[in-house]
Amino acid sequence: MASTYGRMAIITFSAWAGSSHGGVIAGLTACGMVMNIMFTGSDMIQEFKTGYMTLTSLKNMFISQVIGVIIGSILSPFTYWLLCRGIQDVGIPGSTYPTPYGLIYRNMAILGANGFSHFPKHCLTLCLVFFFGAMIMNFIQDSVDQKWAKFIPNPMAMSIGVLARAIGGAPDSVASNFVLDMCIGGLIIFIWQKIDGISADAFGSIVASALICGEGLSTISTSLLTFGRIKPPVCMKVLSKEEMKKLGI
Repeated sequence: MASTYGRMAIITFSAWAGSSHGGVIAGLTACGMVMNIMFTGSDMIQEFKTGYMTLTSLKNMFISQVIGVIIGSILSPFTYWLLCRGIQDVGIPGSTYPTPYGLIYRNMAILGANGFSHFPKHCLTLCLVFFFGAMIMNFIQDSVDQKWAKFIPNPMAMSIGVLARAIGGAPDSVASNFVLDMCIGGLIIFIWQKIDGISADAFGSIVASALICGEGLSTISTSLLTFGRIKPPVCMKVLSKEEMKKLGI
């Protein structure tokens, strides 16, 4: 939910300040503050849940969280500075690091600063329709018997595909990889529950956390190779339909 409230902060503060008083900068700054605070809080709650499952001391986990925040506050700006010094095309579409989210959030801030009248036609109407539609679907899913609830589409799962498609419009976006990971993970847990539902419920979250950590650690080696301008001999990439047409595939 951190990114959702961050987008709300962009629209609210950008519209409040206006385009003539630095509304874009105000919106992006508020978004960054809101998202970082909420990410830290949500991560802490998730870690408390993990600590409860593994019988870990909550006091030690809280102290570790504080230490991690302090270290991250020092290392994150340094890492960004090092990245910008080593790679000159950060944020440029079509480069190694196109940062598609940056373009999306900046455009949202511009829209907010210029007022709701600059939104696409029927944009707010569609937002309200889908917002209340998702609320109604969740209410029905929680109200009916579990025998029938599994046949009701999950708005959260549907939104992942929509969001990935929206981000996929940016060049060299990672949205396709994200959707592929979610699809494979969902398939694994589905088969696991069919084979042994008890163990899947008990260890599914732990296995998923380990896979996410493993993928995160693999980005360290990728970043080091990119910083050294070393290209691996084998490269895999998910291409869009437009890119496949250009290549004649």
